[in-house]
Amino acid sequence: MSTHVAFLRAINVGGRQVKMAQLVGLFESLGLDAVTTHIASGNVRYRTRSSPATLEPRIEALLREALGFEVETFIRTPTELVAVIRAAPFTQKEIAAAHAQMFCFLKEAPTKAVGTAIAALSCASDRFAVVGRELHWLRVTRESDPKIHRAVEKALGVTMTGRNLNTVRKMAEGG
Repeated sequence: MSTHVAFLRAINVGGRQVKMAQLVGLFESLGLDAVTTHIASGNVRYRTRSSPATLEPRIEALLREALGFEVETFIRTPTELVAVIRAAPFTQKEIAAAHAQMFCFLKEAPTKAVGTAIAALSCASDRFAVVGRELHWLRVTRESDPKIHRAVEKALGVTMTGRNLNTVRKMAEGG
């Protein structure tokens, strides 16, 4: 069995309230083992023999049926999460000076042209770079421009879900 982490989009935001005990039970109903959650925002760690490609649609279908709304699911292994953190395209000095380092998970890697377009949206408050299946987002200042966020989502053309460095690190470590 191997360990995987599922990042769920839009859990416990915008009126979509889900108790973590319910979420654990739903994941266990799929035959997943050692299911745990981290903070109430849709971070689930579990053990399985199934592949992420098999599980993502099964989890999404189960959550849609049980919760009554779409919950996009993005699965990574702890090893992949460590690699995502290490692949940050920003210098340690830039990261240390920033308000927050974020990672947005995508289903698949965007084209190089899309990555270039997103990087071009970087501004004084936010810096963006696509690396593989993740959008690396450095929040330079506390407040970000919502127009920039909408432009990034539009340029990507796909859904994503974001987590800060602390959450990604905890999920990679098993916390």
